[in-house]
Amino acid sequence: MMSEESKKRISFGKIELAIMAVFFALLAFFYPRNFLFFHSMSEIFSIVVAFMIFVVGWNSKKFHSNGYFLFIGMAFLFVGVVDFLHTVSYKGMNVFAGTSSDLATQLWITARYVYAVSMLAAPLFLTKRFRLEIALPLYAGITGIVLLSIFSWKVFPVCFVDGAGLTTFKISSEYAICAVLAAAILFLKTKKEYLEPGVFRLLAASMAVSIASELAFTLYIDVYGALNAAGHMLKILSFYIFYKAVVVVGLQRPRELLFRNLSESEKRLRKSEKKYRDLVEGINEGVWAIDENANTVFVNRAMAEMLGYGPEEMQGRHLFSFIDERDIDEAKFSLERRKSGISEKHEFEFIRKDGVMISAHLTTAAVVDEAGNFKGAVAAVMDISEKKRIERDLLQAKEIAETASKSKSEFLANMSHELRTPLNAIIGFSEFMLKADSEGLSKNHIEYLERIYSAGQHLLSLINDILDLSRIEAGKMELFSESIDLPGTLGYCMTMFREKAGNHRIKMSLAAEEAPEIIRADLRKFKQIVINLLSNALKFTPDGGEVQVSASLNGGEVLISVRDSGIGFKPEDMERIFTPFERAGEDANKNIEGTGLGLSMVKRLVELHGGRVWAESAPGEGSVFHFTLPAEQENPASES
Repeated sequence: MMSEESKKRISFGKIELAIMAVFFALLAFFYPRNFLFFHSMSEIFSIVVAFMIFVVGWNSKKFHSNGYFLFIGMAFLFVGVVDFLHTVSYKGMNVFAGTSSDLATQLWITARYVYAVSMLAAPLFLTKRFRLEIALPLYAGITGIVLLSIFSWKVFPVCFVDGAGLTTFKISSEYAICAVLAAAILFLKTKKEYLEPGVFRLLAASMAVSIASELAFTLYIDVYGALNAAGHMLKILSFYIFYKAVVVVGLQRPRELLFRNLSESEKRLRKSEKKYRDLVEGINEGVWAIDENANTVFVNRAMAEMLGYGPEEMQGRHLFSFIDERDIDEAKFSLERRKSGISEKHEFEFIRKDGVMISAHLTTAAVVDEAGNFKGAVAAVMDISEKKRIERDLLQAKEIAETASKSKSEFLANMSHELRTPLNAIIGFSEFMLKADSEGLSKNHIEYLERIYSAGQHLLSLINDILDLSRIEAGKMELFSESIDLPGTLGYCMTMFREKAGNHRIKMSLAAEEAPEIIRADLRKFKQIVINLLSNALKFTPDGGEVQVSASLNGGEVLISVRDSGIGFKPEDMERIFTPFERAGEDANKNIEGTGLGLSMVKRLVELHGGRVWAESAPGEGSVFHFTLPAEQENPASES
């Protein structure tokens, strides 16, 4: 059954239509008799509607959540002003002395451009903020400049020539305005969900009729002609429809608009709530919300499954009923801190429904009202039971490794003592016999003693390397930095191999002219690096070969290289050669003695100094080993 308000609205609408019909009939009556009166009445109607739209848009802004109607109202204020100037400047009004039909036509085009561009821009403010303090001065400034170009500067393009009719500019402008209005309809359609369906249809119809009006104004020659009159009648219809869309909506139905906005807000709120609820339900972490008394008000499915419950089973239950009693005191303290607005992270032991204990990490935040009163808390909960188990396993493995490392160190220390004592005796006695009794020994005996001495030295060197390697791996190797004469130390290391190199006709050379004289390093370990690299080079260089040592300054580093003309190795063996007890090219090198510790010791000792080590090689083309050390030169003036 139709409401009383609806009946009144229909009755008023009929009266309004009757008034409009009478008004159109009067205009049709006066058109052939007094066109100037017809034109003035047509324009006055449009001007009055334009100012009404401005007043309604300005005063009904509190009923709208967007700036669309306020922007429309502001735009129609300027449309009405320019239309008023168009009306009083019309040919025959004699308000402006000596005016032709061109002035009124120029003002007409100006008003239509303002209207069309505003209609195109207006839908933006259905979703964006409208800043009147910027738009109003902007519109006033642009409109003022255009009016000055018409009245004062006389630079506005001619729109009408008496006797000839419309100019190309005027006709082109009308078509351009039609195109802008068509685009405005399409743009408004993309935003129509922000308007009542009836309002959108009225606005679109108003702009469509306005397009028809503009097309009529492209064809007339006489400003008093029928096409001009038809254009004005269509303009009246367009403004009347706009009046129905804006003025009636703004004055007669603000409450409906208010309730519509509330309804739309409620829909968006429900949609947003559903989106975030779906998001919370979809994440893998648990979400737990409690009220000010620590009673559960919400858990997502992941949280409920973590404790083996259904979400509804946890509703209303106290938080502490799920926490291990050993953690309850800490949980109470944490909750009190939440009431003070402090957000923290905690780990608690929770009791599952099946009695199994789990470890969980909680990141919590307080929920407060507008007055800052505590209303509950929300926590993101992560099951870290597996992480805790891994941590326990890692701790146990670390303890086992440390025990094993300690046992290894003790074993190596004991073995070092047990092996070095007899080795030192063997080396010492063999050396003594070689020096003291060599004249009384046969050639074979001397050769045997030399082998004993050499084997003892080799075994002692191997023991020292193993001990050094174990110290480095245990992090117990210390560096004693001191000033080193770089060229002198390199030369000294090379003299240790002169005899061996001479026996195999291997040429040795040193190039250190571009290197700094003094560097800082651990002297013993630096010698160990160079000796290991020289020993390795001589070991794999055939008789008649060459070994070159070079040193140079490379940026902030000292680069030292040991190059040989030996057998080389494959690129794929590059990583293996620096691994303990690994050797490159075992098939080719099985007759060459070695433990595989030398290069691994070089790598670790260089890295202890903060340097790098690498190699370049190819089978049959020799090898070059590079290492760097920081070029920290000591300033002699600073020494005391």
